Amino acid sequence: MLNIIIFSKPIHSGKTTELLNWVKGEKECYGVLMPELKSRKYFYNINDETYFEADIINKETSSIKTQIIGKYCFNDASFKKANQIIIEAFQQEKSFIVIDEIGKLELRQEGFFECLQTIFQSSSKKNLSLLLVVRDTLLDEVNQFFQINEFKLIHSIDELNV
Repeated sequence: MLNIIIFSKPIHSGKTTELLNWVKGEKECYGVLMPELKSRKYFYNINDETYFEADIINKETSSIKTQIIGKYCFNDASFKKANQIIIEAFQQEKSFIVIDEIGKLELRQEGFFECLQTIFQSSSKKNLSLLLVVRDTLLDEVNQFFQINEFKLIHSIDELNV
């Protein structure tokens, strides 16, 4: 059974920082966070506590396939790696997976769309808690797009009972 938890707050309100602090004490938590460090976006693999670049610095001279949202130019290969981390955790039947964050890219069927499709299409076979981070202004649109009807909404990690 898929247990969906949506962590939602306004943009730049500390969602990822709150999650980074929380996951460090959780042994059975898997997935990917997207912190900003020194004005750059990174992926953080919760399982092995490693970082890898999410964006590229000079999009004008880059031949790397990218996805652009706001001031960020995300590297497709990095997103593919992040999706694979999540899909592997799902296939290994990990019980608690975090995806930070679901938003405009996923609504364009980019970003974390691949892993979300994998999870939603076969989640009925697995006992899984899925924590999705969604900014408050996109909450209704994301829920409609992915047809998320049953979920627990939280506005602070302190509300999470794992």
